[in-house]
Amino acid sequence: MTGSAEPSWRGGYVPAELNRFVGRRELLGSARARLADPRLRLLSLTGGGGTGKTRLAVHLGHAVRRFYADGVWWVDLVSVTDDGMVGRAVLDALPVDDISSADSGQVLTAALAGREALLILDNCEHLAAGVASLVVRLLTRCPRLRILATSRFPLRCQGEHLLDVPPMDTPSDPDHAVAGEYEAVRLFEERAAAVREGFTVGAGNAADVGRLVRLLDGIPLAIELAAPLVRSMALPEIVSALSAFRLGLLTDGPDHPGHHRTLWHTFEWSHRLCSPDERLLWARLAVFAGGFTLEAAVAVAGDDRLPGERIPALLRALVAKSVVTADTDTAPTRYSMLATLREYGLARLRRAEEPRPDLPGEEIATRRRFGRYYREQATRHGARWYGPDEGRYLWEAAQDLPNYRAILDRCADAATVGEAEAGAEIASALTTLRLWFFAGTLGEGLRALLRTDEALRRTGGPSAARLTVLAKAGWMALCLGEDTTAAELLTDCRSLAEPAAEEP
Repeated sequence: MTGSAEPSWRGGYVPAELNRFVGRRELLGSARARLADPRLRLLSLTGGGGTGKTRLAVHLGHAVRRFYADGVWWVDLVSVTDDGMVGRAVLDALPVDDISSADSGQVLTAALAGREALLILDNCEHLAAGVASLVVRLLTRCPRLRILATSRFPLRCQGEHLLDVPPMDTPSDPDHAVAGEYEAVRLFEERAAAVREGFTVGAGNAADVGRLVRLLDGIPLAIELAAPLVRSMALPEIVSALSAFRLGLLTDGPDHPGHHRTLWHTFEWSHRLCSPDERLLWARLAVFAGGFTLEAAVAVAGDDRLPGERIPALLRALVAKSVVTADTDTAPTRYSMLATLREYGLARLRRAEEPRPDLPGEEIATRRRFGRYYREQATRHGARWYGPDEGRYLWEAAQDLPNYRAILDRCADAATVGEAEAGAEIASALTTLRLWFFAGTLGEGLRALLRTDEALRRTGGPSAARLTVLAKAGWMALCLGEDTTAAELLTDCRSLAEPAAEEP
């Protein structure tokens, strides 16, 4: 039984936009085109935490209202904790007076059966099963209904079409952070100007703004949280502070949903939606400084607690939940994680430290596997360099350069001979592979070799390892035209080699 006077469906309800919508022109156009397609009735906006799915849905809802005779209706599911209450939440958002004892899905079907409306379901990820069940039921029985959902991962139901909402584009070179060219820079400029009158991005501050938005991975929520800092900090200070502790620095007031008040809370929300094994894999994958392959993920993250044969399925789950991204245009597929998500994962990895004194900590054990894998990779590639597949080995090493850099940095600060030797072996193999030469980073290669030699000397490493490193550093210095440095290095080489040559 329903009330005698039927409430009005005119216009519907979508939350008001409190500030100007910035960028996303292509994404918005794609979403509007899909909603205009009569064959497409369920569109899910998917993406990681803070990428702007909700804001895009709000703007889209206002943009298309006139095309739906019975309105566009907004349903926020963030506070709903039970799958069985999804239908009730949708009913509460619609102009339906229901005082019956009927199932909420049945009441909704009856209310929407003849309606030409768009239903926007926001924050569906924690209720995916319940939302999927209700959505299929409604679309099957309400032929003129369309549904737009926002979720961190797909609902995985019949008829679903996906539109990924990625972070905003950022300048690859911070010195060319022209506001009009990059969405992330434009967003920061817009929000910063709202709290500091007259703020603009120009020649004097473009590089700092470019670095800032890159530090934040172009995540709109992070940029929105960072922009108000211009009231109390200079841009270089903000960049420096974000470099040190970005997750804790980015906080906002109570007008944001609970899981969006800080960047940390945004990732906490995603973390809670993962299974225990998915959480563990997320934390262990955070040791990668750059992209990685499935083989690398198994080697680095796998152990008795997380067997290697389970990692492919878990990795696919993290991709589906927008924690990890997959580049399927390469062979093999390469996976990666945003820097902010890596930072969160590393924090979780450190929280998971094994309290038993006879076992290595979780982070230490994972980093050991990480270093071991890339040491073996570099040695294998270096040994096979002269052959028909040398181009492939060089390409693979170049793809993993961020990971090699991270390991070499740790080895340069080594406290043990073993760690220093590992760095020496990797730096030497990459030099044999001509990685620094073909990457145009000879200076970086020379510095890596010299830092490795310093670690060997400090820890008392063997002369044979130092001899190899110094010889290759000397060759690198000659390639750079640094004749004096090369002569000094080769002299050191000779002084190490002569005693070894005299040994019986």
